[in-house]
Amino acid sequence: MLLMMLSVDGRDRFDLSSLQMVYSASAPIAEADIARFRAFSGAEVLQNYGMTEIPGAVVERRGRPRRTGSVGAVSPGFEAVALDEAGRPLPPGQTGEIALRGPSMMQGYLDDPERTAARIRNGWVLTEDIGVVDTEGYVRLSGRRSDMIIRGGLNLSPVEIAGVIAEHEAVSDVAVVGASDPILGEVPVAVVVPIGATDTLAEALTAHCAARLSKPKVPDRIVFRAALPRNDGGKVRKDVLLAEIETELETER
Repeated sequence: MLLMMLSVDGRDRFDLSSLQMVYSASAPIAEADIARFRAFSGAEVLQNYGMTEIPGAVVERRGRPRRTGSVGAVSPGFEAVALDEAGRPLPPGQTGEIALRGPSMMQGYLDDPERTAARIRNGWVLTEDIGVVDTEGYVRLSGRRSDMIIRGGLNLSPVEIAGVIAEHEAVSDVAVVGASDPILGEVPVAVVVPIGATDTLAEALTAHCAARLSKPKVPDRIVFRAALPRNDGGKVRKDVLLAEIETELETER
């Protein structure tokens, strides 16, 4: 919704002086887009992180120092931890699957004990999000467990790559997916909603990424769309994008 507001023609004609604060949730938002919306609206943008199974677990709160790249700090009465692949808690600062627990956590899925057992382990709600929890309880996310791009054995975060691309002034919206590759398994492909002409934008974005990311993280391909497909909750339909890209690649082969 914030990106939609930023894309409205003539948006500066609206008086937003009464808008003081916006909470952002349900989907990742790049730091560059937070900065753009703040500059446009004058409002503070704070993030919420949780899920239907345990809402309100991590929140950015007014009056507390903001940590760039963080979705907020663990709320009072809640706990957050990163787990290794065996489900064991990791020390603060180490990357793993984020698990949460606290007073709002669900009892389980109705009449679905198998799904409940897969989501709740040892009293923790598993989020399927990958990230870290620091010593002060701030949470930083690097992507979904199912979204990680494995390029030649290297785990790449599409959120990190998309965040760098979003910093470019000619980008309105962006998503990164892992397309199949016969040698490397998967390679990152960026789907960009541009601002203005695209004649040389692919080359400019590739150079932009190369200056800020290690070589394996630079997208192998950059494609342009008028808009990104989203579900009713506003989340990008990466499955739709990936299907389109795979069809295009298959046609080219």
